[in-house]
Amino acid sequence: MKKILFYSSVSDVSFFYTQKFYKIDIDLLQELGFEVITTNKKRDFLKFWKYDITFCYFYKWAFIPAIISRCFLKKVYFTGGIDDLSKEKNTKKYKRQRLLFKICYFFSTKCFIVSTEDNKNVRSILKNANKLILSYHSIDIASFEKKIVNKRKKDFFTIAWMKNKDNVVRKGLDQALLLFAELSKLNEYKDSFFYIAGTEGDGSEYLKQLIKGNNIRNVIFLGNISEEEKIYYLNTVSYYFQLSVYEGFGLAALEALAAGCIVIHSGRGGLKDCIGDNGIIVDIEASVFEQIKELERKIKDFNEEKLADGIKRIHALFSNERRKNDFSIICN
Repeated sequence: MKKILFYSSVSDVSFFYTQKFYKIDIDLLQELGFEVITTNKKRDFLKFWKYDITFCYFYKWAFIPAIISRCFLKKVYFTGGIDDLSKEKNTKKYKRQRLLFKICYFFSTKCFIVSTEDNKNVRSILKNANKLILSYHSIDIASFEKKIVNKRKKDFFTIAWMKNKDNVVRKGLDQALLLFAELSKLNEYKDSFFYIAGTEGDGSEYLKQLIKGNNIRNVIFLGNISEEEKIYYLNTVSYYFQLSVYEGFGLAALEALAAGCIVIHSGRGGLKDCIGDNGIIVDIEASVFEQIKELERKIKDFNEEKLADGIKRIHALFSNERRKNDFSIICN
């Protein structure tokens, strides 16, 4: 059995099994017959006799494991979102990511690009892009399909890591709260709740101050929740917020759509792929207050047919089988 050394610069290796995109890919590689060894230590790649193939997440400091692996004639595969290539081209983050991606690409065997936006961005900086494979992240669709028969509540839900303020702003949770506040002034949503799940910290404190300052009612922070609890909320609420400034893919939003939620999103990055017109797009550059009537109209006009089309699209493009089939080239 060939061994894959699976790397990401996570602070704790437990993240490989709690972050869905890692766990799904690890499971798929195991289904293909590989033994997957996870690590967050670059020095592990010096032990060339302990692995056959390198699999790296994100195109930043993974260039070091890639270089080491290539010195030992190992095949090297990359995947993961590339958010910083969406920045303005004169920013330091963009310039650094451009350089790091080119190094990672040079030492890679293949790169599994997870969104059309990333695909466009990387092709614009490469002279030869023959090592790119467009391969969307995937989900276990069956586990999210609606199993609860009671009528959906007109409640809202979102999931985000809220340890720091920057991520909360990037995920658009502050904008989602302001939109919810305006919607809850309408008679149809006056009794609605907004449930926010995820690890709390400075980001959630920022949101709580925003709630207090704007006197927003019916917002509940759930903290970390189990997979079963997440599926329960996705099966019972009507709406899911994902107003990200940029989203490498949008796995949680895709799960929400699979569960039958109406996804209210920014259309940025990978959200164009996984949700697109099968959700409701909000212009996050415009004022929340100017958009509320338009948003109310879009929600009323949203029908079951559009939702059903979105779920069909998930089966066609975002199933685990499709992602596993993309990974099968690693077996060659």
